[in-house]
Amino acid sequence: MAAEEGLRRTACAGDGRLRPMWDIGNRRADGERDLSVATLWVENAAELGPGETAVVRLAPLIPERWAHLRCGDAITMYEARPVAGTGRRQFDDTP
Repeated sequence: MAAEEGLRRTACAGDGRLRPMWDIGNRRADGERDLSVATLWVENAAELGPGETAVVRLAPLIPERWAHLRCGDAITMYEARPVAGTGRRQFDDTP
């Protein structure tokens, strides 16, 4: 996503301070998306600038809400209501 498309205009720390919300496909009873929180760590970089891409690790606040995701599933990051970024699961580490 290009920086001008999202809200973020400055780099975010890559050390787990950022705890954005994610649309991982869950829905509320009224059909609206039910966002989930996960802490974000950037691999091999101190920060992630607007429009940049990187490998990141997520630590979900409630891991069981994420159990349905499979390798290749796309998720969308939000820092506010407008989309802030997107991601795709690349590794299948389930037993």
